Amino acid sequence: MPNTKYDLKPWTECKRTNGTVLPYCIGSAYVSGIASDGLLRSQPGLKPERNQSHNNMITNYQKKGKGYWGASAERNTFQILFNIIKGATKNSQSLFHGCTSYSFQYSASIESADAHTYFPVTNDQAKNILVGSYVSVGYGQLNDTKNGVNNDRGVANIHKYADDVKVLKIETLDANNKAVYLDIETGFNTMPIKLSDTVNAPITITSMHWWSGSTRRTSPVCVPVPKRAGSRAARSKTAQHDSKRPLSPAGKRPFFIFHCTGSCPFSLPGRTRPEKKRLPPAVHLPQRRQQCLCIPASPK
Repeated sequence: MPNTKYDLKPWTECKRTNGTVLPYCIGSAYVSGIASDGLLRSQPGLKPERNQSHNNMITNYQKKGKGYWGASAERNTFQILFNIIKGATKNSQSLFHGCTSYSFQYSASIESADAHTYFPVTNDQAKNILVGSYVSVGYGQLNDTKNGVNNDRGVANIHKYADDVKVLKIETLDANNKAVYLDIETGFNTMPIKLSDTVNAPITITSMHWWSGSTRRTSPVCVPVPKRAGSRAARSKTAQHDSKRPLSPAGKRPFFIFHCTGSCPFSLPGRTRPEKKRLPPAVHLPQRRQQCLCIPASPK
């Protein structure tokens, strides 16, 4: 409840629309994905839903029922306050990095007309790819000047052969190349695609977002570090500052590899917000893992 001595006020998510205060706050844990019922849900093991906007998030979340609007920037504020309380800093990078430096695009190192469920890369390129992480495979489109290839992740065909799928293993192909095996059923060839008379698009592998729940203890490629600051890899300072893996401070998971906002590119986990008609302005948020968390409305 409100603490008048220290001028503490309830967290806004703990207040009902009628003004009464809940004794707890439940924060959604996972980035939203399309669940088995076809609706956006905060659940582990889902591919983050891309291409969400302020307006379609409102529409899509309310398919679950009246009052669902998606998470707001308050969720970001919670993490800032958590860092201040636990780490005496607003600089999250001084405590843990999350996935802030894991981005690559490689053209197929071997062009083959045969279909395979692996992507060929050079030995050096393979060193940068983590088994258990997620990638897309496809090809780009003509750039604006029509003289080159645009391989932006927003290009639909960059996900043509594999859309945000898991890297299962990496094995040797020959003395110079490695095979990155993907969690797909239908194989693909690596022959370039003709975009125009003068431009061909190479088949390309692109790093993508970690899926929700990637830092859970049940994940075979993740061991959360102690004190709920779950990072993949190992329980060590090195893992926390790995910069390639998501983590879960306070059980919530936003440090992945993309920007989440309260109103654009990606949908954040949903929560019920009756009588609230709009989301706050967009605030960039690094990715990270999440699960339900209850905290007191105010310190005692």
